[in-house]
Amino acid sequence: MVHRPDDIAADLPPPRDDEPASLRQDILDELGDHLRCALDRERQRQAAVSSGVAATPEQRALERFGNPAQLALRLWWDAMREKIMTRRLVFGLALAMMVLGGTVAGVLFQQLLRQQAMMADFQQRMAADAAEQARRHAEQLDAIRRESREASARLIESARAETASAQAALEEARASRELMAKRVTTLEGKLDQPSDWNPAEITLRQSAMDGPPAAGFQVRLSLQGTQSDIPPMAGTSGEDGKVRFERVRYGVYVLRIVAPWKEATLSTVRIQPGESYTATFACPPAAPEPLQGRLRLQLPGDLKTRPLWFRVNLINVSREFAGVRWSTQGPVGQGGSRGSFSSSPNLIFSTDGTLHTPDRPSRMFSSVLDLGPGGEIKGVRIPGKDYHPADGVEFYVKESLVDLQNDPRPQRTLLIPAATLNPDEVVFQPHPADSTIQIVPPERCVAALRKAFQQIDDDVANGREVVSSNAEPFQVTALGNPGSDGSNRPTYLPSKLERVTERGDSFGNR
Repeated sequence: MVHRPDDIAADLPPPRDDEPASLRQDILDELGDHLRCALDRERQRQAAVSSGVAATPEQRALERFGNPAQLALRLWWDAMREKIMTRRLVFGLALAMMVLGGTVAGVLFQQLLRQQAMMADFQQRMAADAAEQARRHAEQLDAIRRESREASARLIESARAETASAQAALEEARASRELMAKRVTTLEGKLDQPSDWNPAEITLRQSAMDGPPAAGFQVRLSLQGTQSDIPPMAGTSGEDGKVRFERVRYGVYVLRIVAPWKEATLSTVRIQPGESYTATFACPPAAPEPLQGRLRLQLPGDLKTRPLWFRVNLINVSREFAGVRWSTQGPVGQGGSRGSFSSSPNLIFSTDGTLHTPDRPSRMFSSVLDLGPGGEIKGVRIPGKDYHPADGVEFYVKESLVDLQNDPRPQRTLLIPAATLNPDEVVFQPHPADSTIQIVPPERCVAALRKAFQQIDDDVANGREVVSSNAEPFQVTALGNPGSDGSNRPTYLPSKLERVTERGDSFGNR
């Protein structure tokens, strides 16, 4: 019994689109070759043995070889196993991704529905409150009108009945009408009782309260307190410089005004029940002109070589328009705070512009220091020449003390307060000749410094103290000069600023 190719391929599955075109024919050719070889061997074996064998060569060949159709199916499955399993895996992954995407979309949709429901409920509560107030006001007004009509009718009937005493009735009616008018006025006044929601209008002017309108400024009202469910209100001033909010609930609000160039101010406003809020603020007319360079003092000749330092906070600086302080470092309020040596953002400079700081400048100084590509400090940055530091400027003189009794204790270097500049006395003046920023102390400050140095000179002359010429309160390098490690980066070592002398009393009390 000879198997034809169609018989061998009978058990194969239908052709697939990813099946190689010659796969089935290769399987049939290979099985046909093996089957013919097996049949030839059986025929040769039958010829060599006796002719009494019952089975034919074809039957013996099939018994040894096996079912050709099943062998063809097995070979086809071995060839297509990887492709079939890959397609099943890809289909399963695609189905899983579809299910996951549908789940995520459903969760997002449910969150959106909940947010919409919360907003709709809030709006419904607001509308219900307004409708209830309007209904109560209308009921009170109707009652007043009815009472007034009834009283007028009674007065007319009484006047007609009392014809004999018309004058007395007329006086009585006049008095009654005046009384009713007062009652109506009183009740109508009750109708004007304070409302929880009132309009607020903020007017912005350039430079002064009576200046031209300031357009393009952003205004934001936020109710103080973290438990409030009232969202912040924001608006931008138009050509008239006004920002109006129609419905603002009474309370204490934080008002933030931001200029188009990001200069800002921050203040607190209080909105009373039943009263509309109106306010006018003075705004800067234009962006400040920034200054950049080394910060130095302009001193008389006799003070230029003296050991003198000044301390200034360049982070908390602002400029003022009609009592409103503005800053580019962030929104500022109407007050300032003075820092300590160890924790405040203060910088200490000597008269030649050398920067002194108790430790390496932290990230807070990045906005006021002019750093080079290698981290070297080239100078300072000030938002504008009309800016003033909130803490003013403090001046210190250096005094080094040793014990006259040959005490082996080490010498101590002290920085003693000598003079102070108020914030409005500090004027940053750019000097185009050497690209520096100069501070010019007033005459009273110069006189105080001279007095401090004169007292130190008198102490030295009288032998009370000895000044060491090589004693330095800080081990630092000048701005832009090579450091001790050979780089162009200043060296900062922790130091301690002393505010009192070795004897324990302050400089001003000696």
